[in-house]
This record gives sequence, C-alpha cells and structure tokens, in this order.
Amino acid sequence: MKIVHLTINYEVARKEKFQSFLYKFQKENGLVFDIQRLARYEKFPEQFQANISLELPARTSPELVFECLQLANKFKTSPGATVSVLGPNENDDELSFEVILNQESPNNPVKWLHIQTV
Repeated sequence: MKIVHLTINYEVARKEKFQSFLYKFQKENGLVFDIQRLARYEKFPEQFQANISLELPARTSPELVFECLQLANKFKTSPGATVSVLGPNENDDELSFEVILNQESPNNPVKWLHIQTV
C-alpha cells in the first residue's frame, strides 16, 4: 500500500455540496479519503479546496504511477481538460511523481486536481 496526497479545487457555493461530492466519489470508486483540510480557497473565493491523503493498493512504483493516472482520469469529466505529469523519478527507494488535472469548463465543478506521491 502506498499513500498519495490530493489537492482538489471545487467550484460551488456551499461547502456541503463539495462534501457530498467527495462522499459520493469515494463510494462509487471504492476509496477512503482522509480529509486533512476542506475550506474556502482564498485565491478564488468561489471555490473550496480539499487536502486529502489516500492509500492506494500499489506495491511497486510502476503500479503507483498507473493508479495515480487512473485516479486523475476518474476526476476528468471535461473533454477539454489538460493533464500534466511530472516524473516519475526514483532515488533509492523513493518515487517522486505528480499528476495535475486542470479543467476550465464552466459546467465542471472540479477545476483543479493535484496528486503527489509521498
């Protein structure tokens, strides 16, 4: 099992709607989020931001990279979304890998997602 950190920006008027989205997303995808923080995003006050830790079943670095990419794809709902990948880089037994999803579509409340290996 490997742990990753997620940061999600979600555009919504009420915090409860974001919490509901996170609960539904976990349930539909068989995940368990450890939500560290969920608050209004200062840079864009129309958005909330969540910082989450998530344990993935990956046992090897290639499996973890693949699972991170799959997770980003589950959040991707806009055909015009962009996905950026940094890495993977390995030093000794440590993997450095990041996925960034950016969705500008006005109909998509998930505006930005960052997944990073720990």
